[in-house]
Amino acid sequence: MLDDRLLGMTFKLPRTGKTGSIVLYGITYHYELATAHSTGTTVEIVKVTPLTLYAVTAAEKLEW
Repeated sequence: MLDDRLLGMTFKLPRTGKTGSIVLYGITYHYELATAHSTGTTVEIVKVTPLTLYAVTAAEKLEW
């Protein structure tokens, strides 16, 4: 799948909450987090589906 290139990529959250959208490589993606985090938190993409990117913080990844 083309979007598998996003696995492991990190980005800073543009807004507070559990869901939102982010532009990567000129494409707008919807993302979902396990728990809500504040704006500016760095997260890593751990799962890609046709509809959503799933991301976690470094601390959550250690538990995941």
